[in-house]
Amino acid sequence: MDFDAVIIGSGFGGSVAASQLAARKKKVLILERGTWWITPEKLGKPPPLAPGKQRMPDWLAANKQPVQYWPRPDNKDGLLDVFASIRTDLHRDGLYKFSNFDDATTLTANAVGGGSMIYSNVTIEPDPEVLAQIGLGLGPCGAVQRSPQAASASRVRHEVGVALPVGR
Repeated sequence: MDFDAVIIGSGFGGSVAASQLAARKKKVLILERGTWWITPEKLGKPPPLAPGKQRMPDWLAANKQPVQYWPRPDNKDGLLDVFASIRTDLHRDGLYKFSNFDDATTLTANAVGGGSMIYSNVTIEPDPEVLAQIGLGLGPCGAVQRSPQAASASRVRHEVGVALPVGR
């Protein structure tokens, strides 16, 4: 098969690059080394399905995709699951990968969705008034200038119908 672009990783950068290329009618292949990670349905009531849609575990099984379930460290077994989800040379399918360097320790994810699988809530756009009170002076007269990423995130939230909490 021929592709216009091959993207390594399905995280933030890979998914944005793939969507922008696809919008330009390019044929894109995304390579991902991680597996699908989903929440076990026994932990709560799954949302109702849209007409004609399958539950994620059923879709993954039908498409012969590997799947793992999020560890829940709220009990002894869940805590063991957290440790079992660490990626090592002996366990190549783990979600979390810890890397130690001289000046930093990093945590990355190996999953469909990349680092976005572990960065929960760190990409919420802060209120400009709150940032202004901190006094970082990130823009003219203390106002915060929106980054291209923030503008893109707002556009995507609007397109997929995601509303921010009241007060945002």
